[in-house]
Amino acid sequence: MNEDGTMARLPELIELAKKFKLKIISIADLISYRLRTESLVEMGVEVNMPTAYGDFRLIPFRQISNGMEHVALIKGTWEKDEPILVRVHSSCMTGDIFGSQRCECGEQLHEAMQLIEKEGKEVLYDKLVEIDPVAAQKYDDKNPRRVMRALEYYYSKGKKLSDAHIQSIKEKEFKIIYFGVQKPREILYDLINERVLNMWEAGLENETKNILEMGYPETLNSLQTVGYKETLSYIKGNITKEEAIYLIQRNTRRYAKRQMTWFRSLENIIWIENREDIIKYLKQIVSRETLKDE
Repeated sequence: MNEDGTMARLPELIELAKKFKLKIISIADLISYRLRTESLVEMGVEVNMPTAYGDFRLIPFRQISNGMEHVALIKGTWEKDEPILVRVHSSCMTGDIFGSQRCECGEQLHEAMQLIEKEGKEVLYDKLVEIDPVAAQKYDDKNPRRVMRALEYYYSKGKKLSDAHIQSIKEKEFKIIYFGVQKPREILYDLINERVLNMWEAGLENETKNILEMGYPETLNSLQTVGYKETLSYIKGNITKEEAIYLIQRNTRRYAKRQMTWFRSLENIIWIENREDIIKYLKQIVSRETLKDE
């Protein structure tokens, strides 16, 4: 304190320290020292967390001073000073978990996750537009897996994926004939349901567990396919065995329906009811082409 009763500032304190040969530090020095020598939080184990809004990295932190726990949801990577979307969200059990209508906490959290996921997709897609515009035009739905595949191909091989596709397309010296086996929907669905039961009896659950025990993460693309995805939910206790089997059957039926829609878009496909009919049709086609040549 100065002699007139006002608070002494740093210049006056420095003079006072010199006069009485005292050590002096500033608040900034104290903060800097504590940041270098003390840890105010402990970081937990990072895990991958797939959500309805995309895949995030989750890192837990514990505040040492009071034991409070916090989590960071991270999407992608960024450079220093690069502007990115950030949300600081205060925990709200009723809004976040139970979807309370008395607040907008849960809605705001989910909207923030959607925006961050969308921003990540946009950044990747914009990069693809820059390095391979032809592939970007083909993937204008901005499917993240397709965009990532095109980017990975470019950075690993130094070539554009679109150029590789062009080089692989050669004029064929033969005709392509497609055969499609179609059955009444009821019979097809019964066959699918029976096949899923056989898969489960043959050890689908143990097969999935063995893959996880080998160290592969459950976020692996191949484990997000029909069969593995539902089995993973059962192993984690989210659904019952009966629910897992039902979901595999249902999702396989839906996949078969999409396949049929795609096959029907082919112009030169020959639909048959039994696989044995392929030989009969092939003989007819070969005989017809032979007569043309003669």
